[in-house]
Amino acid sequence: AAVNSCLTCHQDAHSLNYKYSPHAQLFQAEGILPRPSSKSVTCATCHLPRHKFERPDGTTWVGVNHNNTFTLKPRDRMVKDVCMNCHGLEFSYNSIFDDELVKANFNKPPTQDLETLKMIRVLEKKRSNNS
Repeated sequence: AAVNSCLTCHQDAHSLNYKYSPHAQLFQAEGILPRPSSKSVTCATCHLPRHKFERPDGTTWVGVNHNNTFTLKPRDRMVKDVCMNCHGLEFSYNSIFDDELVKANFNKPPTQDLETLKMIRVLEKKRSNNS
């Protein structure tokens, strides 16, 4: 779905701030409609994600998850199914759990460093030193 279609109903800060995001800049630079390439990010990229499915004969097909609330709660579901298609784990988690960054539609890189991720790095360092 094109962004303007979404904005006819969605007037929240996150939606309205899309035009200031790096995702919007990528989309505008490509300018391909109706179906942008995998490099373009629109509302549908995140809120109507595509999934690869396998048929019984082993062939695959790509389908869209039309449940647009599927990736909203819990937030980490979006990280796994959407964000990490392009971004790393830490970047994704630090972004999706920053309420102001979500509101601003991810207009800049995350600045927070989640405590959980810090703990994981410390534990991983200890573990690798013991091997």
